[in-house]
Amino acid sequence: MSRFFEQAMLTILLVASSFCSTACSNLAADRSLPASEEQEPAGAVVARIDGQPIHLRELDRWLKDDWLRKIGKDPAELYQLHRAGLEGVIGDRLIDRAAASEGLSADAYLDKETAALGLVTNDEVDKFYERYRDRITPVESLEQLRPKIRKFLVSDDSVRVVTALRREADIEILLIQPPPPPVERYRVPAGGASRGPADAPVTIVEFSDYQCGYCQRAEATLRELDQLFPGKLRFVYRHLPLDFHKNALPAAKAAVCAERQSRFWDYHDLLFANQRSLFAANLLQYAEQIGLDSAAFQTCLEADGTRQRIEEDVAAAVALGARATPTFFINGILLHGAQDLQTFQSIVERELAATDHATQ
Repeated sequence: MSRFFEQAMLTILLVASSFCSTACSNLAADRSLPASEEQEPAGAVVARIDGQPIHLRELDRWLKDDWLRKIGKDPAELYQLHRAGLEGVIGDRLIDRAAASEGLSADAYLDKETAALGLVTNDEVDKFYERYRDRITPVESLEQLRPKIRKFLVSDDSVRVVTALRREADIEILLIQPPPPPVERYRVPAGGASRGPADAPVTIVEFSDYQCGYCQRAEATLRELDQLFPGKLRFVYRHLPLDFHKNALPAAKAAVCAERQSRFWDYHDLLFANQRSLFAANLLQYAEQIGLDSAAFQTCLEADGTRQRIEEDVAAAVALGARATPTFFINGILLHGAQDLQTFQSIVERELAATDHATQ
């Protein structure tokens, strides 16, 4: 494995969440081919450095003895694995070439160059971000990532040495990223309280539980999403009270009764705002707080049809494979859990772009 392979994997796969706080290993790359592999074809050219090719065979050889090759069965994962390994191959080649030009070993050259480095500059941080921004998931801005990038560069001087050498070389990446797999869409049956235009290009159906902390967290994200795409989204709320939340079913029934008086969303917001106080007496108090007819509300709570309505939502959730909360279907695309805004945003943007393309 390359001395830069571990660093490359951390850079590409972890750049958006947490940068490596330790230096990369000093394992030397084994550049000799086993006798059984010497006759194997070199394979496609996946990159060039100043016109000198890097072949797929070389890249696979670098990855061969690493545990990460085990994830390489999926085309997208294999691409990420190859892309990371390619960073290692390029880094080693650049170091070897520069060291040879000065009559030094790779280790000696690296020691000399890292000793000469000063403080991490803003320009280095900016260039690092630009280099990897297309592989950052979820998408984060330079300002959001700047402290993490700086910390990472400070912790691993070899990255800075390779970055400087890259600026002086003509590097061409020829590795082809596979197309994304077809989007799986579920047929979500109609039902549930809704808000937003009936003909909105994007419908988000949520199966949720009023006693679920993650569901409460998702509410803020959905509000932000609505502000980002005014008039483009329709939200549908469906009930999935979990068995171990003893107040979830009564709260869901109360929300249905508020819907019967056309005040679902006001009541819905109150329930999440008072998530730790979803007791029977409080449910009636919240109804009075928003001006509901108390007698009609109480009658509705006790009606068989109210529970039946919730059971229909639960049955729909189970049929769709949604057994945890919150579970979302964005135009039928399944999304588990209280994901961050960027995750929702990327799906919505893709759906809107597809709609615009279809209408052109």
